[in-house]
Amino acid sequence: MDGRLVLTYGYRKRIKGPTSIRARISADDGATWGGELILRSGGGDEDIGYTRNALRPDGKIVTIYYWQENEKAERDIAATIWTPPSATSAGAAASPAKGGYYVDALRGNSTREPGGYTHLEEYLNSMD
Repeated sequence: MDGRLVLTYGYRKRIKGPTSIRARISADDGATWGGELILRSGGGDEDIGYTRNALRPDGKIVTIYYWQENEKAERDIAATIWTPPSATSAGAAASPAKGGYYVDALRGNSTREPGGYTHLEEYLNSMD
């Protein structure tokens, strides 16, 4: 990326809305963190998260995580491919609607794109 730190995590407090996968960015080696970026929402259970990230050569981040659409669905490994906000707007936006960052694709459960990779391993291997 550009030297900033990216932290991703599963937000499990259903009291304040559905569970979600979120990110924060720090431009000062973790002394302070920007606002929450919601990478995926609508989780059906608190048992989500365990995120891992990979930086692609094009600057997009692949966040891989444990996910469950609803309480009765099987859990699976899913991913979100996203473009972090520019260094000047890091933390200024808390949702894609505010234009600060962009979620490019969701992988896993029913959110696979037509013609997309069917397995995360296949996708990650294609990045070599």
